[in-house]
Amino acid sequence: MELSVNYSEELSELIRAGEVRVDRIKCADWPDMIAAATQLGRVYVHFPLHAGTDGGERPDFQRVDAMARQPGNTNRIQTAMILGLAFIESLVLFVFVIAVILLFVKS
Repeated sequence: MELSVNYSEELSELIRAGEVRVDRIKCADWPDMIAAATQLGRVYVHFPLHAGTDGGERPDFQRVDAMARQPGNTNRIQTAMILGLAFIESLVLFVFVIAVILLFVKS
């Protein structure tokens, strides 16, 4: 099993000081981040997910990318992540309720 860790400046300092050893460094598809991470070891690059529906609005990854590049935006990023997870969870629960209703109506 290999240990993969997301790239950060703190991780970079720990690796250079010899306090941490990782097998692979994960980073976003940002050239400057990839260049910095490759100096430390093997790199796994996350490419953007272009998800969306045909009739719906495509996700605005440029906005998420801009938020992620600002270290002072930790609270905004966490809020966006929590809201996204809440919407996903509510959708799953809604589908589950509909499935249970359909199951009992058919029988």
